[in-house]
Amino acid sequence: MVTEVLALTELKLICSYSLCVFQQYSVFGSILTFGAMIGAITGGPIADFVGRKWTMRIASALCVAGWLAIYFAEGALALDIGRLATGYGMGVFSYVIPIFIAEITPKNLHGALTAVNQLMIVAGVSVSFIIGTVLAWRVLALIGLIPCAVLLFGLFFIPESPRWLAKMGREKEFEATLQKLRGKDTDISEEAVEIQDYIETLQLLPKASILDLFQRRYLSSVIVIFSLYLLLCIQ
Repeated sequence: MVTEVLALTELKLICSYSLCVFQQYSVFGSILTFGAMIGAITGGPIADFVGRKWTMRIASALCVAGWLAIYFAEGALALDIGRLATGYGMGVFSYVIPIFIAEITPKNLHGALTAVNQLMIVAGVSVSFIIGTVLAWRVLALIGLIPCAVLLFGLFFIPESPRWLAKMGREKEFEATLQKLRGKDTDISEEAVEIQDYIETLQLLPKASILDLFQRRYLSSVIVIFSLYLLLCIQ
């Protein structure tokens, strides 16, 4: 009888421990997506308030901190915090980087460079899956940290978005940045006027809110977009 009770107790402890470990794996796997969702939602207001460069700095710093937390983790909590931080940074990046690319490049290169950005994302994910099969997870965390640190350092040499500068009324910086991006011998007068006209037109439009998406005239477009994203996530 005692043996049966001990065996049953041991079985319950093992099942309880397995369930606990499974729950920790589930949280660790899903918390990155949660952080990315919050980052994508808050990335827009942050980018409009502090600028594209500072937004990327914040996201890079959070990713560096997240990878360091994962590398030095001794328990599930530190791993989850690191995963949440990197997820938030990724969510912010997913918003601000395509915007930044579109705002600093000539019109004829918008599509190509945005596509290159997406290509680099999926290439990086593929490489991480491949090397993850042969490297320890702490080493993989250090490798993940490297691009974030390089970006954080490189942002000191990258100009701010001229369109954001124009939107904030910083005329001299706007023209100097646009000239730097297009080359010192390039005539930027026509493009500068075009950007200014666009900004003025944008400011005259009524501010949209997320509730506008649920208006009847936008309903079909919203359904199509959400369906495509849902199918993409399922894949």
